[in-house]
Amino acid sequence: FSDPVARRDIHGRFSREDLDAIARALFPYMLKLQIGCGAEPTVCADLAHIVALGRKYGVPYISITTNGMLLTRQLVDDMVAGGLNEITLSAHGFSRDTYEALMQGASFARFLQLIDILREVRATEGGKGLKIRVNYTVNEDNIGDLPLFMDVFRGLHIDVLQIRPIRKIGDSDYNNFSREAIVSRYDECIQPVINACGELGTK
Repeated sequence: FSDPVARRDIHGRFSREDLDAIARALFPYMLKLQIGCGAEPTVCADLAHIVALGRKYGVPYISITTNGMLLTRQLVDDMVAGGLNEITLSAHGFSRDTYEALMQGASFARFLQLIDILREVRATEGGKGLKIRVNYTVNEDNIGDLPLFMDVFRGLHIDVLQIRPIRKIGDSDYNNFSREAIVSRYDECIQPVINACGELGTK
């Protein structure tokens, strides 16, 4: 989505009536409702409504994938009350410099605030069952941040940490798709993550 051609060609919004019609037609047959994962779902004003539609039509598992920059405590509370099972956070750096260099327009300070929000939500009766997944696309510029995982998420149980190697899926501002440094540094950088996941109970 940093590709200006792709941004130019992506347009249009579903109305609330469109969303209700889609939910009526499709949601009763779904095993999982995955919101996002290709675009940022929190720019949708009807996000909490979509989650609630999932519950209304009996979708067994409802998940969103987000960079978290627009998530507020109220929105998280509303989605959890509406039936949200999981939040997947896209984070491609665990230090301010790396995070903000790779996630254009994002704020590392805001990301840390979101982690505090999720801790608070998890401490509520309704939020105890909320699962949190972290998606980390590893490249030559962020592999060195992997050992900082424990420092960033200390005090917040992460259910699943996904570490995926970068791959080219279109034109983007970031264009280092080499894996040489990843391979050469992988063992030294992954071991602290394995240790942290063991301590946190993260899969």
